[in-house]
Amino acid sequence: MLSKIHIVINEEPGINLFTAQNILDGFHTKKLKNTFGFEFSESLALFEGGYVRWSVNKDNWWEIGQKLLEGIKSCEIDFRLIHRGAISSCEEALKASSLQALGKANFADASNLELVKFLVTAWEKSTEMHYWGFTPVAIDYEHHMLSNELLRIAKSRIAENKLDVSTSGAINILTSPSQDTAAMKENRRLLFLANEITKKFGTINSIEATENAINSEADWIIFLQNTVDDFDIYKYEYEGPRRSWGDFIELVYNLLQHEDIENRYLEAMSYIHDIPIKKKDLVQKLSLTDQEEMIFAVAADFAYLKTLRMETRSLINDTFDLCLTEIASRFEGLTLNDLRYYTFEEVIKLLNSNKLPILLSESKQRRQKCLYVAEGYKHKVLIGKDAEKLFDDAQITIDASSEVTEISGHVACLGYARGIVRIIRNKSDIGKVQKGDVLVASATSPDYLPAMHKACAFVTDQGGISSHASIVAREMKKPCIIGTKVATKVFKDGDLVEVDANNGTVRRING
Repeated sequence: MLSKIHIVINEEPGINLFTAQNILDGFHTKKLKNTFGFEFSESLALFEGGYVRWSVNKDNWWEIGQKLLEGIKSCEIDFRLIHRGAISSCEEALKASSLQALGKANFADASNLELVKFLVTAWEKSTEMHYWGFTPVAIDYEHHMLSNELLRIAKSRIAENKLDVSTSGAINILTSPSQDTAAMKENRRLLFLANEITKKFGTINSIEATENAINSEADWIIFLQNTVDDFDIYKYEYEGPRRSWGDFIELVYNLLQHEDIENRYLEAMSYIHDIPIKKKDLVQKLSLTDQEEMIFAVAADFAYLKTLRMETRSLINDTFDLCLTEIASRFEGLTLNDLRYYTFEEVIKLLNSNKLPILLSESKQRRQKCLYVAEGYKHKVLIGKDAEKLFDDAQITIDASSEVTEISGHVACLGYARGIVRIIRNKSDIGKVQKGDVLVASATSPDYLPAMHKACAFVTDQGGISSHASIVAREMKKPCIIGTKVATKVFKDGDLVEVDANNGTVRRING
């Protein structure tokens, strides 16, 4: 029987039932019990209008976080095993979900049976990837078990050694990933191009002017097109689409709005070389024990592994969509969006029986509102009012009065900013954000990047030190406070706020 102590730990746009099940099948697996000695007991995912709210059993989630942290500290859990498993599973998932694995030029050339075999293997390998990705999420997300431990260590060591170093600054350096990611490579390329444009043209004031500048040099056109070809897929996320030439032009334009573009470029180019040196120096100054140094190394590694899984997930979901599009074309009245709200088992049943496992009317109802219920190793899908009632009945209510003027959270990136609040709940809201606004969201995703470039600071309800908002904030060097739990409820569009990411507070200053 489902418990009544659920809390929402993630709200995310652009995700559907099929891709969410792929993640949750990896999280709700017997392998957790076998490897780590605990189970992820239950979770709920309520889909409504292209938006999902994901809730978990609070006691179970807190217990998992505690056990993971204690296991890492005592070395009973070998984080190197997690690292190897995460890396290899991403590689295996990519291989299994490629057209090469299908052995055909495209999905249209495959029979139903061949598509079944392809999907079964791709699903098995991708859920394995999410299984290995569970620990970097569960050790810190929402309860901040790992973040709080890092904070405790940094505060203590800074005080003992009487260092003139901020706690948040020390944590930011020691938890910064040392490995390269696709996002970092893309950022370096775009910074290079933006720097070259600035040197030739100076200030650029519009997207159109940015494109004209790029089109003035044949080498720049080729350079940007190669960048588009190499990185367009990495922000596909759950439903795409791939990014276009125009999207990358806008990214370059956003970078051009920074006055210190040359310094940003030089810092990005030297990051992989400099960050290990900065870490080593800080470890010595703080006089960290071997165990403490290891815990910071785990946090940095988990931030990298989470990014790697997100990037790999984009590639796999693009392939899944291509496959589902072909499957839908074989059944009258069925669309890609219908199949996105099938479970994996229903897609396989469709291909094996050549008959719709659920009515078209139900698949369309699911697209409007449905609930995915995962209890242990079993799951089911509910629709309509039953879905919403079960979800609401399971939740613990968190009160957040609009009369509150100041909230606090965890610092993801140091800094101070003042700006107008823009609440972002889905992709359709990102156009609201203007240069200098404060982006406030439950959590961020790659879809929000255009708005994040414009914003002066980020504030989120959820997230941990390896969350998307945290990673992007450090890359963009923008103040960021995560894990406030109530920012989207306390503040509203138009509020003028002060984001003090040196002390972890956000304060309304106009009423």
